[in-house]
Amino acid sequence: RDATVQEIKKRYRKLALKTHPDKLFTTESTENFKKLIRAYTVLIDEEKRENYDLYGNEDPQYQKDGWRIAKMYNFDDIWELGRHNWDSYVVGNKDFFWLIKFQDGSQLCQETIQLWNKVAKLLKGVVRVGMISCVKHRQICQHMQVPRELPYFLSMYNGKTEVVSRPDDTNFGLATFATFVMDRIKVPPIVPVTAQTLLQQQPIQETEDGKKKKKKKAQELGWLVYVDSADCRKCEVRFKEFKKAALLLDGIAQFGILHCNQQQQQDKTTDDSDSTTTVEISVDGGGHVVQQDKEDVDKEDDSTTTTTVEQQMLEVCNSWHVSNVPMIMWLSAGQPLPTARQYTQVPPLGHALADWLTDQLPDYVIPIHDKISKDGQFRNIGRPLLIVIEDTSQHYHTILWHEWRKTALLLKKKKIDVGWLDCLRLPHPKMACRQLGFRGYPKMLFYPSGIDSRALNLAGAEAFGGDWFAGELVKWVLPMLKPTKKETPEPERPAKADW
Repeated sequence: RDATVQEIKKRYRKLALKTHPDKLFTTESTENFKKLIRAYTVLIDEEKRENYDLYGNEDPQYQKDGWRIAKMYNFDDIWELGRHNWDSYVVGNKDFFWLIKFQDGSQLCQETIQLWNKVAKLLKGVVRVGMISCVKHRQICQHMQVPRELPYFLSMYNGKTEVVSRPDDTNFGLATFATFVMDRIKVPPIVPVTAQTLLQQQPIQETEDGKKKKKKKAQELGWLVYVDSADCRKCEVRFKEFKKAALLLDGIAQFGILHCNQQQQQDKTTDDSDSTTTVEISVDGGGHVVQQDKEDVDKEDDSTTTTTVEQQMLEVCNSWHVSNVPMIMWLSAGQPLPTARQYTQVPPLGHALADWLTDQLPDYVIPIHDKISKDGQFRNIGRPLLIVIEDTSQHYHTILWHEWRKTALLLKKKKIDVGWLDCLRLPHPKMACRQLGFRGYPKMLFYPSGIDSRALNLAGAEAFGGDWFAGELVKWVLPMLKPTKKETPEPERPAKADW
């Protein structure tokens, strides 16, 4: 891992002479030689080596068909910024984490287009990735104090502007931007877990007015747990992808981290009665479970507490048969420990993990096209409704279908339905969506009062213009929801006097 390039080349030459197919004449030797060449090309290239440590692949690809656009900007993932949207989208939206590339027509700017497409694809739904031309929008670039040498990369988050990379930086790549974002963005809580944490119900808490109130979140949501070990080298870099998945699944699951010491699993440590210190379990800034030595003030109480925590952690590790770390486990709400399911997909990208977990959860998306009769009449839906109108023959359907499902899971708690209208499944697929006035897919419409046989059109609906991800859809819908008035009982009138 710490070998120099010269040491790697020297070792490669020795192994190449031993495993070359012209020397061994076997099919297995050909495959081994290909693996050797791949390992060599990764180890001598700093960017590929960093990508492999972070994603398990030297060229991580979320889509199976690779990066869809390589030589021109993919504006399905990248926001094209300028005078028309800079103030409203960037300056006025402090809730979003922006990565912005300032460019001109130079050769280096053209060479980094493919890199920027990959950054946008790998961080989609987590941050907003944009580009702006300093040739067309010189005033904005001057206001942001962008140097003349381009490209220039800035981040904007919570009103704070920070330089990500300059043109003279020799080491900037895909992992550089991903690490920069995940080290700064606010992530849902990832807590250390034990058997008691995973299985117990959240206790009843008293509110300010003295009334007892039980939180339902812990009972309704399952646990997505990242299992690592103290001697695991790749666990720290892979944990960043787990944090990305936590951002994409916020509100759908609870997130925990479990520190399994494999040696401790084989041979459980015993307490030393003469020791004056105990081990306290705590969490560091990165969310990892760490052990700290602490002076034993009350020897019996502290040792009992520490032993209980270690026993509970050991119970989970043994129940899940932890043999190779890092591992990612999903435990549904209210289920016993042995029923947890392991995520085994490689490479362990955050988007792929989020999609996998969404498949484990119920599907609450209502197929609106199934509620349409042959004469084109719609069945009534009285509750507030968010409709996704799309054409499933398009490339984006397989990418964004999981986002519709996550949106339905998040809005179900607010008693808002999420519907799906596939224009190809209507009784008259060629004309139905056009007659309703729908052009350009996907289109998201929100009906605060539901729909009836005459309401499924552009009138009376709000159209969504943001990014097609669950978190943004929910933020867009909730402010438009009409507040329900609580019915207050009429005061009792005094009985008439019987004169």
